[in-house]
Amino acid sequence: LGVLTGTLSAPCATPALAAVLTIVALQKKVLWGGVLLFAYALGHVLLLFLAGASSGWASKYAQSHFSKVMGRWLPKAMGVLLTACALWVLSLACKARFTG
Repeated sequence: LGVLTGTLSAPCATPALAAVLTIVALQKKVLWGGVLLFAYALGHVLLLFLAGASSGWASKYAQSHFSKVMGRWLPKAMGVLLTACALWVLSLACKARFTG
């Protein structure tokens, strides 16, 4: 699990970790660096903890009536919305092409 999580989160987490390490290296304050790295680690792990802690709720929600109804109608509604947005962008492109 750690290797998979590390592989998936590395592209997003590395710039933030590099910034924290740069601040620590430039300030040369070991205690402050430890606090910053602890805060970084806490924020990095918090989402994984919440995902694990809410797995029971997620399985109950997936079996609920509301979830089944939303599973039927939400993709259709989002498809209509996506098509409407595409037509709107196409109309803007046509106006721009033919008016100027």
